[in-house]
Order: sequence, then C-alpha cells, then structure tokens
Amino acid sequence: MNREELVESLRESLLSIITISYVEQLNQLPIMLKSFDYLEDKAELISKITRCEVLKSEQFKIRKTDIEGSKLVVHYEIPSVTLAAWSNETQLLKITLTMRGLCAIPDIDQYDWNSKDFSELSKEEVLENKSLVYILETSYENVDCVDIRLMG
Repeated sequence: MNREELVESLRESLLSIITISYVEQLNQLPIMLKSFDYLEDKAELISKITRCEVLKSEQFKIRKTDIEGSKLVVHYEIPSVTLAAWSNETQLLKITLTMRGLCAIPDIDQYDWNSKDFSELSKEEVLENKSLVYILETSYENVDCVDIRLMG
C-alpha cells in the first residue's frame, strides 16, 4: 500500500477519531471560545463544564500531505458540532466550528499498518492507538456558540 492509499484508509478511522477526541478535551474550550465575549461569566461557565462531546462531524478532509523523512504530516480540516455539558448532563453550549490543523504519524514505515483495520475498531479501541498520531497544530475557524441555557 503506498502512502496516499494508507492516508486514505486511515482518514475516516484513526485520523478522524483522534482529531475529534482532541476537540473533546476540556482544555480546548477556552481556545474555541476566546472571541465570545458576549457569553455571561465565560470563565465561570467554562470552569463548570465537565464534558465535551462532538455530536456531529462532517467528513475529515485532507488538504495536503507532506513527507519529512519517515514522518507523514497531514494537513486536515473537519467541521463539527460540539456540545459542552455540566456533570449533571445539563447541556450548556452548542459549538459549531471547523477545526483545521496538522497531525503527524512520526515513523510511518515502522508500524505494520496491515496488522489492524482501524475502521473495524470501536472508538475506544482506536484511541488505544493514539500514540501513532500526534496533533501538531490546531486552529478553530467559523466558530459559532449558542448558550443553550438561554433557549429555554
């Protein structure tokens, strides 16, 4: 399998799941919401959020790939809708955005990519292999945030 075929086979499984799990990390919330000053008590609101979950994501788009020695760098884009909630599962924020970034598979030739079919694994099983991919750079664009508490 050549590198282009490998990237395509990993696009909707390994790469997509790992980048989505990155968006779901709580430390990404302040970065996503940095321009939303209209949110009342934004810092307090963010501190109360205990869970983020990508509810819906569009196709993981590969913008380009670069080879740097044995490292494969993937420039990607993935639109998504993320819900942020308190520990009691009360949904607080609905965040729509496009995540753009770079991820890398550091030593692409050392792993036997035929040993696992990532598309057949559950999300949890894929994340057990997250050490295969590193998020190098991330930006959030076209961000829209709705405070669900105000919709009641």
